[in-house]
Amino acid sequence: MILLDFLSNFFLTISLGVSVLLVLYSFGFTKFFRKEYSAAFYWLILFVFIFSVVGVIRAADMISFLFLWELMSLCGFLMLIFDYRNYESVKSAVSYFVLSHISVGLLIIIAQVIYNYTGTYDFSVMREGLKTMDSQRKHWLGLAAFFAFAVKSDLFPFNGWISKSYSNSPSPSLIAVSSIMVNISIFGFIKIFMDLLNLYDPTFSILIMLIGIFTAVYSSVTGLFKNNYNEFLGYSTVENMGLIYATLGLSIFLKTQNFNALSSLAFVAALFHTFNHSIFKTLLLMSYGSLKFTTDEKNTNKLGALQKYNKTAFYGSLAGSLAMSGIPPFNGFASEILIIQTFILSIQALGGSFSSLIVLISTVFIGLTCGLVLYSTVKNFGMTFLGQAKDTVPISTRKPGFFISFAVVLSSLLSLAAGLLSSYIVDAILKIGSSVWGDKLPEEFSKSFNSIMMFGFFMLMFFMFFVFIRYLLSTFRKKEVSDTWACGHREFEPKFQYTSSGYAQPASRLFKNAVSYSKKVEQKKGISISISANDMLQEYVYPFFIWIFGVVSRFFHKIQHGYIQLYVLYFVVTLALTIFLVLKG
Repeated sequence: MILLDFLSNFFLTISLGVSVLLVLYSFGFTKFFRKEYSAAFYWLILFVFIFSVVGVIRAADMISFLFLWELMSLCGFLMLIFDYRNYESVKSAVSYFVLSHISVGLLIIIAQVIYNYTGTYDFSVMREGLKTMDSQRKHWLGLAAFFAFAVKSDLFPFNGWISKSYSNSPSPSLIAVSSIMVNISIFGFIKIFMDLLNLYDPTFSILIMLIGIFTAVYSSVTGLFKNNYNEFLGYSTVENMGLIYATLGLSIFLKTQNFNALSSLAFVAALFHTFNHSIFKTLLLMSYGSLKFTTDEKNTNKLGALQKYNKTAFYGSLAGSLAMSGIPPFNGFASEILIIQTFILSIQALGGSFSSLIVLISTVFIGLTCGLVLYSTVKNFGMTFLGQAKDTVPISTRKPGFFISFAVVLSSLLSLAAGLLSSYIVDAILKIGSSVWGDKLPEEFSKSFNSIMMFGFFMLMFFMFFVFIRYLLSTFRKKEVSDTWACGHREFEPKFQYTSSGYAQPASRLFKNAVSYSKKVEQKKGISISISANDMLQEYVYPFFIWIFGVVSRFFHKIQHGYIQLYVLYFVVTLALTIFLVLKG
């Protein structure tokens, strides 16, 4: 119960904190679409969504949990299709809706099986009753629970809807999904899988860790080749969910091997990264979302120099990009270092076993993921805000307004504060972890995080000193303005710059098969180069399931003839068959 109470308060704090930022941001954003869409309907959906999120966290029984979970999913769907005139947005949101109800269906099955065994829907009574359940049945329930929450967390292969939905949905909807709803799926996984079922199995834990690692690597590679900045942020969410689940899987595995202190550390690392991801992802979605006031174009191959027109988006995106890339003193650095440190310590603790080799390989792939995220973040930020516009893009002089700017600044300060105060945050979480697992962590962990905080503080002081010196030099020095060197040409042209696709070109030599990368060169009046990189799930996996669904739908369509008499006959036959089966049983 200590773990569950702590988790509820922890995730409630994150959810309400992000909700406050979202409400502030929405005050400014609703002014943008007030003439085309109903602002009142938006506010209704938003507050019902927040209510359902709080209800899921505080639910004391399975019925309330399922009802509020379904309400949360429905509100998330309505927010994603808020721009209902955009066909692609609606199409991708329907994919999300279908996947969400796969999750709900699995949870209903789990609830009913547990009820049949314990005779109650109350979580506290369920927990006690499940202690005597046979391991085979509990393993099946655990597998169903993992996939139910994996669907909601967008783990591979359930993230195929991300690309189109993130590229077309409004930013407040994406904040609700990326910074709030995915966290609730993590909460649900811990509550059902780790607390209620108490399923600490080495095979399951390794499976969860490997799926998380594969999700992180796959999404970081795919996101690197995306030229729509919102799509990139969508794949970034999937990548971070992969890291969190991989760390939770490691925590479960270490618990099965009786490394309780390391298990606690891994659990804390996962929670801390959940906290940090919520902050910097909210900041990035708000910042890039405010570009809607400047231009409707989202293709980074055509953008550039937007820092001249939207300072709110520029500085907010800079802070968020630094945090997401793991650059101190922002918060992403501390939690990523903690995750890597936990994996390295686990390798040492496990010795020369086969599981140690698996953890070692996972650590290497986490390092690869961090490098790819840095690469793609530099590409996305640089091509959007720096240089010159690479195409004729309509630019508006509208400003984001007070509420949006205030929400972005507040999120930036939270990201910076969470990085500088990381040792205190981790220490607070570790105290709870020690009370749950019973083993206290060595003092070296606290000392290492004090060092991280001091390093981050030093980086901040150095940056402020650098800005101050640069300001003094620019004030007292005569400025000379000249044209950019045009590489031997008479005049500089925007086409001389790197494009977003060109910046990712070196990585295509390594990962082209993973994203169906293709490059086509045509020479007519001039040289034309077209590059495409597709999500493998959308290209190969999802069409197969859509085809199956179409076959099944056409089969059931045959029994629909539009006659009310026939439908009544169906009902009577079904009722008679049900009564017969009940009496026979």
